[in-house]
Amino acid sequence: MTHVWHFIDTVFNGEDKITFLRGEASSSSSSKRKNKDRSIAAGLVKLPKCLKDMLDSILPIGDDNKKLQTVGFIHSGLQSYVVRENRPTKYITRIQKSRNYHLSSDISQFGTTVLPAIYIAWIIKDIVRNTYNTIQESNTHNILENQCCQQLRL
Repeated sequence: MTHVWHFIDTVFNGEDKITFLRGEASSSSSSKRKNKDRSIAAGLVKLPKCLKDMLDSILPIGDDNKKLQTVGFIHSGLQSYVVRENRPTKYITRIQKSRNYHLSSDISQFGTTVLPAIYIAWIIKDIVRNTYNTIQESNTHNILENQCCQQLRL
């Protein structure tokens, strides 16, 4: 699957300050043995939990909860989903699953199916960049606020 979805890696390669990770990779034989009839269903349970943990870890850093989001991909064969999580209010985590992005194995249909998948990868990169910038702005604001408070104490 690494070769099929390589363009997603390419989209994120230019970001020096953002790290992206892939998980649960294995050979197709091992994957079939381990997963049997499970495919995307298991991913739709595991990924939201992981994204929620990520969101919980960045929320104390960022002041504006509504702007912060975490994003992940679920790949299974030639199909892919995007899962996004954000926190519109203090105690609610919203999970949004995209439509199915399927790459055609038929070469005549490949172009029409790969373009939406590439497009969504660029949208996700923009979401990640905006989240990163929100955190950086919040950090800068907190540093300036702390410096101001220290000067007032003197």
